[in-house]
Amino acid sequence: LVSVQAVRTSADFAVQIGRLSQVANASTTEFQKFAQAARTVGLEQDKVADILKDVNDRVGDFLATGGGPMKDFFENVAPLVGVTAENFRNLSGPQALQLYVDTLQKAGASQQDFTFYLEAMASDTTALLPLLKDQGAVMRQLGTEAERTGRIISEDAVTAAVDYTNKAQALNDTLKVQLLETIYSLEDELIVLKQFVTDYGLPAFEA
Repeated sequence: LVSVQAVRTSADFAVQIGRLSQVANASTTEFQKFAQAARTVGLEQDKVADILKDVNDRVGDFLATGGGPMKDFFENVAPLVGVTAENFRNLSGPQALQLYVDTLQKAGASQQDFTFYLEAMASDTTALLPLLKDQGAVMRQLGTEAERTGRIISEDAVTAAVDYTNKAQALNDTLKVQLLETIYSLEDELIVLKQFVTDYGLPAFEA
């Protein structure tokens, strides 16, 4: 039988997936596939979410100000292959990073170029390069395999886990409040009980 603790642990894991997906600006399925593939190059899902968050921030920064870490990319690389900032608008974190790598590859970037531009986006992003080259062929393959072998939680399950966790937390909060209210309502009785234990219980125990 599945224990309550196992249910809680599974729910917490699913809730974490939901939270990290939001940070990465991706659907839960898209994020999980990306994260499962990234594990093969030594990056765990928390780090993946941080990388994709930085990618989103860099794209947003350039779209808003025309500056930031992506300025060199849009001045020196993107024009070579006809890519503009508008091509990045409204993309998910994984999609934006894939377009970034695709653009660098089409422009004939060297390994040194890849390292410079990827690290400008987020620390350790270069580790993802083998997965993202050739339009993300390896990334798609590993993501599909993860889904085929049952390592991807469905979006419905993530939503249900979030709902369960919220309801469980609300119930827990209610019980805490009711317990405190009960204690306060019995304050006089508890003081009498404490005094009785102090005056008679402890001396009797010592004797």
